[in-house]
Amino acid sequence: MHTAALCVSFSASSCHCCNCYRGLGAELQRKRALLEPRITALGLKALPAQGTYFLVADVSSIMQPGEDDVALCKRLTVKAGVTLIPISAFYASGNRPHNLVRFCFCKTDDKLCAACDRLEAYLSQWRQQQGQPHNDTVAKS
Repeated sequence: MHTAALCVSFSASSCHCCNCYRGLGAELQRKRALLEPRITALGLKALPAQGTYFLVADVSSIMQPGEDDVALCKRLTVKAGVTLIPISAFYASGNRPHNLVRFCFCKTDDKLCAACDRLEAYLSQWRQQQGQPHNDTVAKS
């Protein structure tokens, strides 16, 4: 808060504390570009977004019968070691989507790649157990 207050009181060109934010947009765009093809290769559909460090994906293709986004996120945390955020948690009531999750990509590239590797390994095993073929190959970075 203190830094934000200082930045508001100075113009952007004179505020040295804002320098760390100048490249943030490009860095987050690069990280999304790293994550999105890996998620897509897993058979998930990434939704378009701008100005965020979350990638929202439709996870219908990996949900078990009767499973919602919360249960799926719990399963992936336990079985794959990757925690996602269920979108339905942001709805107070009404028509909540139960097939969307958020991937946070404000992590190091190594952590993002390791998480994708764990998801790939778990989902490959899960699909075999379910008798679901998945022929896409994950693009390694």
